[in-house]
Formats: sequence, C-alpha cells, structure tokens
Amino acid sequence: MLIPRPTRGGLLFLCAAAAALGTAFMNVGLVSALIASVISAFVLSGFLLCWFTAAGFELRREIMQEGRCLEKVSLPVVVRNRTFLFRQPAVITEKLPFCAGGRGSWELPALGPHQTVRLEREVTAVRRGHFHLEKLQIVSGDPCGLFQVRKTFRIPGEMVIQPQIRPLHELPSGHGGQLSMTGDGRPLGHAGMGSDFFGVRPYRPGDEIRFVHWRLSAAKQKLMVREFEASAIDRIVLILDTDAASVGWDPAENNFEALVSLAASISEYFTSQYCFLTLYTCFEGNLMQINGDAAGVHVKVMELLTELQPCRNKIENLVSDVLEFLPQNSVLYMLSMTASPALQGLLRILEEQNIQLQWVCAAKEYFPIVSEEDPMEFVLPPEDRRFPQVFAPRLLTCQTRFEELFAYENAQV
Repeated sequence: MLIPRPTRGGLLFLCAAAAALGTAFMNVGLVSALIASVISAFVLSGFLLCWFTAAGFELRREIMQEGRCLEKVSLPVVVRNRTFLFRQPAVITEKLPFCAGGRGSWELPALGPHQTVRLEREVTAVRRGHFHLEKLQIVSGDPCGLFQVRKTFRIPGEMVIQPQIRPLHELPSGHGGQLSMTGDGRPLGHAGMGSDFFGVRPYRPGDEIRFVHWRLSAAKQKLMVREFEASAIDRIVLILDTDAASVGWDPAENNFEALVSLAASISEYFTSQYCFLTLYTCFEGNLMQINGDAAGVHVKVMELLTELQPCRNKIENLVSDVLEFLPQNSVLYMLSMTASPALQGLLRILEEQNIQLQWVCAAKEYFPIVSEEDPMEFVLPPEDRRFPQVFAPRLLTCQTRFEELFAYENAQV
C-alpha cells in the first residue's frame, strides 16, 4: 500500500494549516476562515495527488554484465507507463552494497501514455564480491513537493564485481632456459612438465600426484612417479597473504585490496604467456590451491579473488605449509602485507630450490585513510630500515603504479 509521507516543506505547511485552523476556530471571522481554508485545501490536494503519482509504473531488470572494482558498471532497467495519463519525473533508488554510500539514485524522466524508457543506471563499484539485489523503489510525489511516496518492486538480480586489473609489462616468468641437470647431463624434469617419457623415479616435491606410478610404488613401498624430459614451460607460483591482522584501516582502499588487484593483474598478464600457474592463499581459514595452464585457470583464479576476504591465518603459516611443494626453477610472486623475520627466514630456503623470488610487501602504514576534504600528503621514506638488504621486498603503497613495480629487477618503489 502506497502511503504518502510529508517532506520538510510539507511538514511546514501541515504546521501552518494546523495553526490557521486553530486560529479560525478561536477567532471566528471571514479572513481567518479563508486563510485556513486555502492552506488546508492546498495541503489536502497535495496529499491526494501523491496517492496516484507512483501508480501505473511497470519495472523490469535487464541482463547485467560482470563489473570490476573502481570501474563503472551498468545496471539497466526498463520502465513502462501502463496508464493513458502522463507521468511526472520521478527517482529510482536501490540499495547497492558495492557502491559508495550503499545506495544509488537515478532520475526517471517524464513518461507519456504507454511510453517505455530504458535507463542504464551507471555507478562506480568500490567493493568486489558477489551481491544479491532484490528491491527497487520509485520515489515520486505531488507537483508541489509537499508529500512523497515510494513504490517498491521486488525484482531479484545478481551482480558480480571482480577485482580491478591494471596493466603490467615485462613480468619475470622464467630462468632464461636454465634447467637442472642429472648426473649424466640429461635435463632434470618434473612429473607432468614435459611430453617425452624419460623413466620412473622416486617422488620429489613439485611432482603432480596424477603421475604417480601406483603399482611400482606399492612394490617399492615408496612413491614413484613417471618422469618426463624437462620442457621449456615456465612455472609461476603466486602466494597471497590474507591475514586480517595486517589489513589497513580504510574499508575500501586498503593494502589487502591492492594485493588482490595485483594478483588478478598478474594472472591476467600470464594468460597470454605459455606457462603453468599455481595460486596459494587462504579462504575462510582453509588453504586454497589452484594450478594449471595460466590461460585455463584464469577464470577460477578470478572467481576466488572475487570472493576472497581476510581471515585469521598468518602468512608465515601459509608459506611453511606450501614451501616444500614449490617446484624447482619456478618464479614465486610473494604478495604479503608484512615482512617479519620469520617470513624472511622461510624465504632463504628458496635459494636451495633455485626459485626466483619476486616479493611485494604492502604494509598497512602505506595505505592511510584519506578524507574528501583533506588532500593526501603521503611521502614514502627513502629507505625502510625494517627490511635488511637481503630479501628486501618491493614496497607497494597507495601511490604505486603496478606497471612500475617490476620495471627493474632489483628496484624498490
């Protein structure tokens, strides 16, 4: 049921009408009666007209495309005037959890009899994730603006906002063709990396479980895998920190969101490269692993990054759990929000496995809360003494451009 509600101006006129009626009853006279009648009729006519201004609208959603964070997304709707009367301009509002303020409003132009109009309803998404939309409202009122009425339409819809992807150039992806050799000089392969069968050998960290030779393993009482000639395919490993204790203070633009965007950008970059991509992270406290051809698993990576939220799991625990499974001669992109001595100690083990480390650290101190009134004045210190010269990470701040992050092999931002 549509119930008109007074606006601020309507409240003033209601008070004026009540005062005029009270005066007319207390001081009976022609002038006071005329003034009370005019004001009361003006308020009553606005109240009655408001009952019909939002009636006769028909609203439906159009197909919504997936969007990306910090970019404009379109939420198209079609509005039809079912009556033979003209409809004055109105406002369409909807609760949108992924936009600034949590609600969006758009002007609905005046409609002629049986006229249909399509509204694109563009808005900038500031939060990523999977969102369920349900209610839309048309807000209208009387021509004088004394009352307003809201008509609610229950039209379910789904909206997916993926992480922002920024351009990257010339990311390190391999060791320039350097491969480990066996004692007789043959290239040392990993189970599942090459195409030419070489033999059967004991299991090594980094081998794929689907290449285990189960019959021979049962006979020898240890895992044996089928080995292939080492191929030239590059192996990329991506480790993403999700420790909630290290997340910055800004709910929308913090260091965790920057690392998620960087992980999505790295995955997008390697879709055009012939390489094997593995992603390790924690989702709701559980270890998540996605591996496969970079182009083939990109959709799964984006789906995980879309839903990923901080949890209580330190990066040191994540690295220690997956360190023994990192394949040799791979490139590791470590995206962390801290650089503790314990983490640096774990990364020293990478030297023994001949793993090329690309470490990016986004400390929450470098992502301050910035108000709209105060301009941001943020200066990165020339040298961060928290990090030793060995295994020093590239620092990611709120002012860092992704394309400059890996511009030089040993650069710090």
